[in-house]
Amino acid sequence: MTMIHLLLCLSLCINSTDTLRWEDFKGAPDPVLVAKGFSASTATSWTMDSDEDSNGNLKYVIRCDLLPEQSWVNTDCKDVLLHETTHYNISKIWAKKCQQRLGKLKNPTNESVLKIFNHCWKECACLHALFDRETQHGKNRILERIWEKNISYDAAKL
Repeated sequence: MTMIHLLLCLSLCINSTDTLRWEDFKGAPDPVLVAKGFSASTATSWTMDSDEDSNGNLKYVIRCDLLPEQSWVNTDCKDVLLHETTHYNISKIWAKKCQQRLGKLKNPTNESVLKIFNHCWKECACLHALFDRETQHGKNRILERIWEKNISYDAAKL
């Protein structure tokens, strides 16, 4: 069995398949980020496991988990929670896309698996950045709602 573990920490200024709750944020706010006006940070990790099926073919499972002890919030604004939830769901969508792409490999090698994994990871990070840029870190509520709807739609398709 092979395992690759990566950590993605998103620091954000201020829905989807799963909704985060205030209780999910157990970390202490980063004073430097708070001083810069950030209201929350959501940390997720992707874990990749592989195993052989009964035919000797490799099967990949990518899991996306919230890391509560590294996630923090310093507000009780519901809009911030929705924004963070969308970030979490973006990570989950890209983890699933990665799993689907890995499942299509005919003769996977460590190199080909890592290439797909890293590509998906980068695409996920780019989508997070685009989401923050377009919604102004959740301050543009109209665009925020459009993103929430689109991410929910994308998640339902997977």
